[in-house]
Amino acid sequence: MPPPTTPTLPEDITSALAALAAAFPDNCELITLPNKSADPPGTEITCVRLHEGTEPKDPAVLVIGGVHGREMAPPDALLRLAQDLLGAYKNGTDITFPSLRAQVDPPKPAPPLPIDYPAYLIPADHVQKIIKNLDLYILPCVNPDGRQWDILTPADPFKGGWRKNRRPNPDNPDAAAVGVDLNRNFDIAWDFARYFDMISYRSGFDRGPASAQDTEQIFNGVTDPSRTVTVAGGPTAGSFILSFNGADTAPIPFNATAPDVESQLTALATIGAGNVTVTGPDGGPYAVTFTGARAHPVPMLTASHSSLTGGSNPRVHIEQAGPADPVRTVTIKGDPTGGSFTLSFNGADTAPIPFNATAPDVESQLTALATIGAGNVTVTGPDDRAFSVIFTGALAHPAGLLTVSSSSLTGGSNPDVEIQQGGPADPVRTVTIRGDPTGGSFTLSFNGADTAPIPFDATAPDIEERLTALATIGAGNAGVTGPDDRAFSVIFTGALAHPAGLLTASYPGLTGGSNPRIEIQHAGPAGEPETLNVQWLVDDRKIRFFLDVHSAGRTILVPWGLEDNGNDPSMSFLQGSSWDWKRDGLDADHVAPPRTNYNEYMPSDFPYHLGNKLGEIAAAMQTAILLASGADPAAAPGTDDRKDHSVYTVGFSSRFYLPHGGGPTTGSSDDYAFSRQFADTARSPAYAFTMEVGADEEGLFHPDYTAPANQYQKIEREVYAGVTEFLVAAVRWCRFCLIATAAYGSENHPDVVFLRTLRDDELRSTRFGRRVVTALERAYYGFSPATARFLLPRRRTRRLVRAAVVHPGVVILRALAGASAPIRPRGLRIGVLTIAIMALLALPAVAAIAAAALALSGV
Repeated sequence: MPPPTTPTLPEDITSALAALAAAFPDNCELITLPNKSADPPGTEITCVRLHEGTEPKDPAVLVIGGVHGREMAPPDALLRLAQDLLGAYKNGTDITFPSLRAQVDPPKPAPPLPIDYPAYLIPADHVQKIIKNLDLYILPCVNPDGRQWDILTPADPFKGGWRKNRRPNPDNPDAAAVGVDLNRNFDIAWDFARYFDMISYRSGFDRGPASAQDTEQIFNGVTDPSRTVTVAGGPTAGSFILSFNGADTAPIPFNATAPDVESQLTALATIGAGNVTVTGPDGGPYAVTFTGARAHPVPMLTASHSSLTGGSNPRVHIEQAGPADPVRTVTIKGDPTGGSFTLSFNGADTAPIPFNATAPDVESQLTALATIGAGNVTVTGPDDRAFSVIFTGALAHPAGLLTVSSSSLTGGSNPDVEIQQGGPADPVRTVTIRGDPTGGSFTLSFNGADTAPIPFDATAPDIEERLTALATIGAGNAGVTGPDDRAFSVIFTGALAHPAGLLTASYPGLTGGSNPRIEIQHAGPAGEPETLNVQWLVDDRKIRFFLDVHSAGRTILVPWGLEDNGNDPSMSFLQGSSWDWKRDGLDADHVAPPRTNYNEYMPSDFPYHLGNKLGEIAAAMQTAILLASGADPAAAPGTDDRKDHSVYTVGFSSRFYLPHGGGPTTGSSDDYAFSRQFADTARSPAYAFTMEVGADEEGLFHPDYTAPANQYQKIEREVYAGVTEFLVAAVRWCRFCLIATAAYGSENHPDVVFLRTLRDDELRSTRFGRRVVTALERAYYGFSPATARFLLPRRRTRRLVRAAVVHPGVVILRALAGASAPIRPRGLRIGVLTIAIMALLALPAVAAIAAAALALSGV
């Protein structure tokens, strides 16, 4: 099938995926994702799983494209890659590309530069390995409504095209305020004002952590109406500025009264009189509450405080909506027998709380804080030392995290205190019927299930009945109250008190009135249906290899995007980290002492060597793209056009925006996928990448699909080369010979290489062999990581295991492999070798027993 001559519409991508599943039922599964697109409402988003057999495979791999609507090439290239992989697998053929002449556009007034590329192929054995060994999920178009808008709006007033999705911003009718940048909406350090010390960040970068078009003032999902503005560091002079939705106040004195701050905010065109109140003492902290038309503000309130002087590191902290749920659970873990812990709220710390404190003790300490006060919190429990902290009164919707310091606890086993915040899973949604419909109905959807039609004039009990009838909710798990001007409050309870999913609406059946519609208010990160779909795939399908294909920049990026990488485990994105509000965002050369430079933890130790492997896989992708272009890798710059215009760089996501004045970013897809192994260590190892294809000279986000330019065709070849190498790496890298590697001290020892080759190239080449190896690997990887870690630091034990167990086993396997080589057909030979592989995977058990015995004897 020839490449497209125009960008493919989302509905045609959806149809093509369905056609693939119908044409290849044994190797292609069509998956309808749980959350539907917002524009037009109720549009389903689909992906495919490429596979062989019915059993789930490890590794599961996810490749996505089209996160940003304007990026034309990735969705087309990924759709075609899925089509070609299935066709070539079924036919046992290579994937081939004919020779190509394509043009790049140098800076004017230079004319287009034609470049000739040779024929290129992806060998059949690579195709076979990919389909046979992986569960490969391909989601070509994450953001169909953004893509649709970009394609069908030729007179686009937004420079470079439409980046975001198209969910309406209920609080800002401006055309530029529609939508959310999905690649800043993932649930990873999403609240960048908490993750970073923004004073430090702004000292190095004018832009970010949000993207170029989505600055922190634009819609990112915050809906709680409360903010707390704290002037910290004891300034003695100067001023600060507050910003909301792109408008800045006049300078506000460091010791301003609450009425002064309120006056400055109401003067903003983006807020207005009657839409905000400010209370608090002179100099703060100020409680900023949006009211009236701004009762559910979407953007963040941000601050600039470089003009504050005096004191110690003067600054302004703003607590955004954060967790609006008034309940926190404080759990004392590890059975401490002594010591104490402290709790903190909005910058104030309690006195030390004894390890065996009662609920009244904890409540007394919290109410003593100036940031809480009497009557604003109750504490109940303990239930196995799990206290329920319930904010009430003036703090019924607290704007701030309750945090803990537990380093003074002693005794027990790893004593600690954990706090369950309300966080992004706030249980309340507001469903508002707009436009005064006079007839018809609407439906609500939650986690892929749709209600029966709900009449336009439904009561709260009607809606509750429909929602609890859903299999994804169930009786007792949702309550509905209202109406208040047809605004119903949906409160998830019971098993769904912290729901993981969007409540969405479809309303084309509403009639009468003026533009009748349903609006639903959500809060927090992962608040977009498209983001939730990707997170659902990552988490539900336990994705171990992840690749997000974007445009543009000819770059392969590895985590972290949050910050530069480091080796200190305490420097972590994890919620409640002691580093909140302190991360600098800068490289070490720009962090003035005595401040500690923050680098996000990236483990590179045995057995998975994550940091090193990320670099190796990215470099392999880089090389594959260059070789596909026919370039001479050794050519000097300026001597080979193919190399000069096909070289991809490899770098860290945190530095991608440096050339454009931006710094590290938060809430991105690759960081989210990579982070899951730290939240759940059972999912390690996991690898995540971003591939930025194309360049300015190739049309940037909108390459030319037609001859003689053929810019899309060139980019498509690069996507195929890079993604295929990534997939081959997934086949190879996730299956470690851990004990043999530990015994020899290197994964590149000839015996270790032989074991991998025998397993992956021989035994896994037939369905029977793959089933046997997969079954045995489940047992092997249950004990081999711990055994390998035990062996690694014990040199004498490693030598003994190598000499007595591993090497003799390799010798036997080499002999069996050689003896079985002449046997035909192949299936019979693999049957013989099955005995050998069973012996191979039994040897580590012997090694484990031997190692344990040696340990007990002190060896």
